[in-house]
Amino acid sequence: EEVAVESPVGHMPAGLVRPDEEHGSATGHEDTWAILIHGHGSARGEALRVIPLLHRLGLTSLAITYRNDVGAPASADRMHHLGSAEWEDTEAAIDFARAHGARRIVLMGWSMGGGIALRTSVRSAHREHIAALVLDSPAVDWQDILIYHATALKAPARMRELALWMMTSRIGARMVQLREPLALAEMTPPYYAEHLTHPTLLFHALDDETVPPAPSRQLAALRPDLIEFVPVPGASHTREWNTDPARYERRLAQYLVRELGLEIPGGEIRVPVRDPAAAALEGSIGLR
Repeated sequence: EEVAVESPVGHMPAGLVRPDEEHGSATGHEDTWAILIHGHGSARGEALRVIPLLHRLGLTSLAITYRNDVGAPASADRMHHLGSAEWEDTEAAIDFARAHGARRIVLMGWSMGGGIALRTSVRSAHREHIAALVLDSPAVDWQDILIYHATALKAPARMRELALWMMTSRIGARMVQLREPLALAEMTPPYYAEHLTHPTLLFHALDDETVPPAPSRQLAALRPDLIEFVPVPGASHTREWNTDPARYERRLAQYLVRELGLEIPGGEIRVPVRDPAAAALEGSIGLR
């Protein structure tokens, strides 16, 4: 179903997928909602890789958009804030879920969406209703990411320092037309390690050249009590599922069943739930 989430900047389109026993969903878990957050430059379709599994587990899925997405309202400055502000749109999605019967929330995000999920988890007014996080190649440390790419482009150290200053100071932000500075200091492994309170499953591609895996590894090392780290060799950025769908879904299913206390008829779900090589289903457009 197409629904609209009312966020601070306007109506955000979202896709709602309800469990359906007639189509194989487990029963009794519909009040657990998975809020699915795509990455920078991607779209809601990024969540389609896991929605069949979540549907089989009996969870309600809400694939959201955030400010400045195609088809979504723009922020005042029309610029991405790397999750520093976009988390408010995920908070609005939690409000929507709670208003429509959600008792527990799972936040799942890819790339920048993973960073948004993390930021939401430590700032949300609904923290007691967040049951777990699932992060896929998440942007845990934006300073590390920006320095990594600036270094790859051979940008001088002084230029890198100036760019970070412009993004994080009020005067600098005005110079680059940002409405407010970016809270990069609150988007680092030490900050999240100090404030994280939710169990987290963290996948990261070891061959990721977009969001290097070192900050994810560091965060997991700082909070082994909360974070289950799954390094995926041979995968590029957010392609952990694509590399081995069965392995990915098995790990995700086992984690959600354990953390959420789900009861699955027959005990174990056959994965991948939807074979990526299978023919298109009746009624689909047949495009991938």
